[in-house]
Amino acid sequence: MDIHFRIVSSIVVLLALIGLAMLLRRVGLLSERDGEIFSKLITSVTLPALIFVSMARTELHWAELELAGFMAIATLICLALGWVVGRLLKADAPAMGAIVLCSGIGSSSLLGFALIGQVFPHDDSAMAEAVVLSSLGVQPILFTLGPIIALYYGSSDAAPEGRLRSALKYFYSPIFLSFVAGIAITLTFGVIEHPTYTSFLDGIHVLGAANTFLVTLSVGLLLRLEAVRAMLVAAAGVGVVKLIAMPVILWMQQHALDLEVWQVDVLVLEGAMPASTLAVILCSAYGCDARLGSKIVFFTTIASVITVPFIFEMMRELQ
Repeated sequence: MDIHFRIVSSIVVLLALIGLAMLLRRVGLLSERDGEIFSKLITSVTLPALIFVSMARTELHWAELELAGFMAIATLICLALGWVVGRLLKADAPAMGAIVLCSGIGSSSLLGFALIGQVFPHDDSAMAEAVVLSSLGVQPILFTLGPIIALYYGSSDAAPEGRLRSALKYFYSPIFLSFVAGIAITLTFGVIEHPTYTSFLDGIHVLGAANTFLVTLSVGLLLRLEAVRAMLVAAAGVGVVKLIAMPVILWMQQHALDLEVWQVDVLVLEGAMPASTLAVILCSAYGCDARLGSKIVFFTTIASVITVPFIFEMMRELQ
């Protein structure tokens, strides 16, 4: 199957779920207030469950940590570039939070896993690399620095000191506690195969499996397409950072390791993903501009139909 079709079909599924939520809001079955409830469920229940299971089932190896380190470095660079975009646009604090988060955090798991599974069908090695890049390269930053950024820029207290105090609340949130618990178990005991513990993780996984659907519902309920022109510049700035700069940075870093062609392909594809819907959830939960964030996610996802195949083919020709 042609890679362009695989990419487009994966993105269409994501957009369809967001469109479903918009339709449900339009016919009155759901409201924007329901989206706020879903956001709380995500940050308090389904996302912590997903984090814990992902970390508890991930066995850490040095080579994988190096690849994840490349992804983490690129993510931090793009967060900083997002801050530059926000400063150039003279964005207020809530909008700055949305721009920064959308610039650095991509859909490496939500869309990336689906895309890798279709581009490399029945290839466990490719999927394993994608999981490691997301679980150890993106998610630790998303689950630690992400809420801190959202709390810092989303706090109603205009003083930096007040926003900093609000950001520190993250360290006793369900997201952080589940991340620490998962890492602690993995580092202490490795991947545990006991039937009782496996059943326990399966039960937690059921909660985590609801995360993708709740995330797309939340984004769709928050997304309003009025005043599109006013946010096109912000979306374009984030798009340049997330859809172009991120995969290029990753491609440049890969020369530090002796990687096979398929490994570079996975690295570039994961880095080229559009802004993550989870960035919108963090904005909604912690007071940043979630409406702006939802629009940026929507437009970068549409743009990725063009940019992902283009970046992928260009990087392949340069290898």
